[in-house]
Amino acid sequence: MNADQYRENTRTLASILGLAEDEAAQRLAARVQISWAPGDAAAERTGRFVAAQLARTFAAVGEPEAPIAGAEAELVINNAIPRCLGAIPVFCTINTHGLYCGLKPQSISVAADVPSILCLLGSCFAAAQLTHHGLRLPAGRVARDGVRVNFDEWPGVPEHVWRCETEVGRLDFAGAGAVGNANLYAMQCLPIRGAGSIIDPKLVTRGILNRCLCFEEYHVNSPKAQVLAKFARTALPHFPLTPLTMTVQQAREPVGGEFECMVVGVDSRRARRNLQMEVPREVFDASTTGAEEIVFHHNQQFNDHACMGCIYPESEAERNFAVHLADALNVSVEEVAQPYIDEGAAFKICARYPQLRPLDLVGTAYDTLFRTLCATEKLKTAEEKQVLAPFAFVSQLAGCVLAIELFLRRQDPGRNNKFNYWRVNPWRGTFVDLQQLRGTLKNCEVCAQRDYQNLARSIWKAR
Repeated sequence: MNADQYRENTRTLASILGLAEDEAAQRLAARVQISWAPGDAAAERTGRFVAAQLARTFAAVGEPEAPIAGAEAELVINNAIPRCLGAIPVFCTINTHGLYCGLKPQSISVAADVPSILCLLGSCFAAAQLTHHGLRLPAGRVARDGVRVNFDEWPGVPEHVWRCETEVGRLDFAGAGAVGNANLYAMQCLPIRGAGSIIDPKLVTRGILNRCLCFEEYHVNSPKAQVLAKFARTALPHFPLTPLTMTVQQAREPVGGEFECMVVGVDSRRARRNLQMEVPREVFDASTTGAEEIVFHHNQQFNDHACMGCIYPESEAERNFAVHLADALNVSVEEVAQPYIDEGAAFKICARYPQLRPLDLVGTAYDTLFRTLCATEKLKTAEEKQVLAPFAFVSQLAGCVLAIELFLRRQDPGRNNKFNYWRVNPWRGTFVDLQQLRGTLKNCEVCAQRDYQNLARSIWKAR
């Protein structure tokens, strides 16, 4: 784990616990063990997914073939036997009906070949439980009796559905960061066909490695879109993706003029509103709210369902943060409202931070630069919470929910009318009573505008 990754995790943990960063850093030196019984395919898949996520958070993660000493907590999956003396045992059971993870041991009598996508889904919640106990987080963050995820309730489809080869059509992925990584990482567990593009103008940085499972240290300073497209060529052989190292606005010509289906994984509310103004015919979106929970959203043109402008309206907190960000970076609020730093703004920023170079900043998102400066301790503010990086399992849950809903809605379009908005907390489980079918906002700055409505009709009604 590099120093930038470590600082990102330290800041997030310090915020969660209300600790000084040096004390949070001491806790992140914790070690965890993951154990499963030989021959239990579902347990092994789940365990390896947990390990992949927590290797980006903890100092050391042990697995059955390479156990570690001195573990703070041990995840014991299905009928495995705990092996770490002194470690807090966290018991996990998983089968085709669901997952349990908590401090109470539960036996599972029938081995089941759980679909990989459900193992990945369950691993996000198991990773949260192991993190809670491994880092000794305060009581109340997770339920006292553990977390339960009922696969029969959600995703709520028969097991054979996960084996149905599904044509998803053309998808244009806006953003190749944490959620973009997590989405494609999850899609490799699904039998899908299609094609599309990955659009992101930015390069891989060291700080983002703490939550991006498709990026490694040797990818640093490479274009995010190219690295993620290369991953997809191996992981998704029937889903060729063209990397576009540019903004979404610049990508119109290479993608053919309009966006049939945009899969959104950008990192700010404002960026999502701007993407909705590109008038995509359909949107699948997922986001993370710090280290706490994830949001899933879906919309299509020509119905009364909420768009991203309705789901992510400008808030007072967002306005206050924009003012603070502009002041911190030595630019105007109007400049911060733009998606990326231009040449003029880059020179203003470098006047305050002479260690930076203007050419390196052009095309970078303001939020990204702010997070980088915070992580390297060049900028310390109370507003850091606005850009805290989530732990890997939070981002992975966002991508997993996004991939599952896209896959299932392509098989059953009627699912679009069941819900278009859902908040899920990886620390506490899935609650289907929180699923909502949200309607449009009358004062939405995007879809309620007559010009937007007329443009959408001119583009899509005849198709």
